[in-house]
Amino acid sequence: MEELRLHRENLEDLVKERTAILLLKNKELEDYNKLFVDREFRIKELRDKVKELETGNR
Repeated sequence: MEELRLHRENLEDLVKERTAILLLKNKELEDYNKLFVDREFRIKELRDKVKELETGNR
């Protein structure tokens, strides 16, 4: 019985460790996603501005 309890506690600790790692990785992915989304919006703004300037100069 004691052996099962120790094994269960060990498994629970492993789950906590893995959960912490996954939460950290998820945060990193969210940060990268925000950077890429912001970059894409900026590129679109610049393309729109270029198109506006090209149209205005004709």
